[in-house]
Amino acid sequence: MILALLSSLLMALSQLTPLGFLVLVGYVPLILATHRLPPGKVFKLVFAATVAQYLATLYWLTITMNVFAHLPWVVSWFALFLLTMLIACYLAGAAALARYLSIRLGWSYFALFPVTLCVTEYLRDYGFIGSFPWGASAYSLLSVPVLLQGASVGGVFGLVFYVGLVNAGIASVIVRRKMCWGALFVSVALVAYGLSRLWSYQPETQKNVKVALLQGNIEQGIKNHAPQYGDEILERYSNLQNKAVSLGAQIVIWPESSYPYRLDMQRPILNNLGTLAPVNIISALGTDAQRDFYNTAYVLDQSGTILGRFDKNYLVPFGEYVPWPFGYVVEKIVPNLGSFARSGGFKTVMADGIPLAVTICYEGVFPVIGRAFVAEGAELLINVTNDAWYGVSAGPYQHLGMYQMRSVEVGRSYARATNTGVSAWVDSRGFIHQPTNLYEEALVLAEVPLSKEITIYQQVGDIFPLSCLAILLIGLIISRRPSTKGQWAMALIGLAIILTSHGYFAGDKKAFDESAYTKDSLFIILGLLIGLRVFTDRRKK
Repeated sequence: MILALLSSLLMALSQLTPLGFLVLVGYVPLILATHRLPPGKVFKLVFAATVAQYLATLYWLTITMNVFAHLPWVVSWFALFLLTMLIACYLAGAAALARYLSIRLGWSYFALFPVTLCVTEYLRDYGFIGSFPWGASAYSLLSVPVLLQGASVGGVFGLVFYVGLVNAGIASVIVRRKMCWGALFVSVALVAYGLSRLWSYQPETQKNVKVALLQGNIEQGIKNHAPQYGDEILERYSNLQNKAVSLGAQIVIWPESSYPYRLDMQRPILNNLGTLAPVNIISALGTDAQRDFYNTAYVLDQSGTILGRFDKNYLVPFGEYVPWPFGYVVEKIVPNLGSFARSGGFKTVMADGIPLAVTICYEGVFPVIGRAFVAEGAELLINVTNDAWYGVSAGPYQHLGMYQMRSVEVGRSYARATNTGVSAWVDSRGFIHQPTNLYEEALVLAEVPLSKEITIYQQVGDIFPLSCLAILLIGLIISRRPSTKGQWAMALIGLAIILTSHGYFAGDKKAFDESAYTKDSLFIILGLLIGLRVFTDRRKK
């Protein structure tokens, strides 16, 4: 347990401090503690370590729940504890599976650890009960730029695999007293690639666009009653807008829901915006005839004509929607929560000759969005958000870091306007430029490079986690392969459940309905358990 908690400390420090390199040894104590234990004990140790790690990493969520959602501190910490337990189940289950396969098939636990870690973080990105992949181990490498460039090849999950590989390699050296040449070779190759990518970056040869990021610093208590303070809010933003245009801004970006009045989604009318630039990104809340809310960013030209709009695709669990099956309970605690609708698509907007795309709030957490927009031709990515919910904490900085990873993955600059900070822009190598302070009114005027670069990750996608998932599934099938008619029947029943479930819920997944993810995932797990005869097989190990 001491080794496990040491791992949780090292991993938390790698996320909360500039000591991101600690992630390369953070899992070593945990691997040493579990490499000879039975799967059940592996689960318990990894579960305890992961809960401790994420309680520290995500502590700022209690600020959101207590200060802004007005939940008691006890309830806030209990909710955070439940979230960390859910996250811990992913890694603990994967580690226990790795140990099970190492015992059953004789496969190396050290070799399986990076495989299971990669699959774990991937499933957390697309998993059930609300996707919340915050704090994946690879984000610790944001403070190690040369290693961060690997995201342009394998994405965030490829770097997760690398983190697991290095940790497992070091643990293997300690136990076996032999050099792990695989981890060493990958590390040397990744450093060489990172240096080459950093040295080859020449922003002066790219086309630049003058972007203005507006940070109005509107207190969340005022934003919660935005119509009441609408004139005051608009005056602040229109003043910043006028200043930005006078300084020659080509694109002016307002933060998430900074327009204080709700709009009719069928006939949106935005007034009192100030002097408009050639391109303006104005974010507002709107309602439709079904009384669904939309979190929307409008793209306006200099005459005020709406060129296009971006509706939020991925909603915040327990904020903008309530994951199934918690609706009834949450409704009793916080009435009218979770009435937002989703966009369900990715289309760029051509504005003043620039193909651009806008993500709203924490959508930058998901790699699929950046890839989808770049595939549609986006040369500039924009994020509008309101991080006032996080208070003065690590939350806003962790959120900004997500866009460093997204920029490297797809080779695009990300311009980011927030209500209370941190507003900044990120180049295609993941470097942050002109960051503002928290809770200050600010205007950032920047020459942001456009790009048409196509990275390896943009082309191949999440090949690393999918390959790792295939390895684990093959291992499971081999370890539990049927040998009798009854076992074959169970396997076919399990397969039928998986195929039927996935076919039924596939349409809902395209609409970004996380309840479909939850139901589909639960049926897939049930099908696997039945197919692998977990409920019926009593053979001695």
